Amino acid sequence: MFFFKKKPEFVKPELISLHIYKAAGTSFFNTLKVAYGEQMVGRLDIKPEIDLILLNFEIFKEKQIMTNYKVIHGHFSPNLLYNRFPEYQDIPIITWVRSPVERVISNYYYLSERLAFFLQEHEQIRSIRDKMQKTLDEFIDAEINQNITYNYLKGLELEAYDFIGIVEDYDADLAYLSKLLNWQNSQKFTVNVTEKIPRQIDPQLRKKIELANEKDMAIYEKACSLKGKRKSI
Repeated sequence: MFFFKKKPEFVKPELISLHIYKAAGTSFFNTLKVAYGEQMVGRLDIKPEIDLILLNFEIFKEKQIMTNYKVIHGHFSPNLLYNRFPEYQDIPIITWVRSPVERVISNYYYLSERLAFFLQEHEQIRSIRDKMQKTLDEFIDAEINQNITYNYLKGLELEAYDFIGIVEDYDADLAYLSKLLNWQNSQKFTVNVTEKIPRQIDPQLRKKIELANEKDMAIYEKACSLKGKRKSI
């Protein structure tokens, strides 16, 4: 008698969590793992620029995610996600947004820290690093660093997201989301905090970032407005 292994059943996740760079996504990822269980939260990253999809930081090649993850969290836009996984379009989707000025500055110093860490062993390499590293002004002017939030969220109107948290109100919004999703376990984490960020931002620098990220500014203002219209729980 031959025994055939039963083909694994495809079970859709309960929640999609979109992670925008330097908008509390890594901290929130840890919170999700407490709320749903370590093995129930999958990390998905879609990198169209190099035609690569990573699942839990490993190359993903299958047609579908054949697992029982309750939550999918990671770097992707709705457009990228639904193009690759159209069956996910009816799953609740949430994200966090951050003041564009604060996000851009945090991202710059975070990348500077990472570069310094990877190139810290030899004095000659440090010299190369210093020559190659962009100034903050150059970083702001580079189109690739502009309107990151807009590029992540495009594909859905803000009203279509089931929850958009505001990083500046993280504690209160996390408490609201915990009640909204009936989490029995919820814990706040603070990880990937960028060091050496200036406490005071020069008004001219702030204005420059705002002008270079006008689409992100509009999204952030609208997200804050939508927050004010949330129903009490």
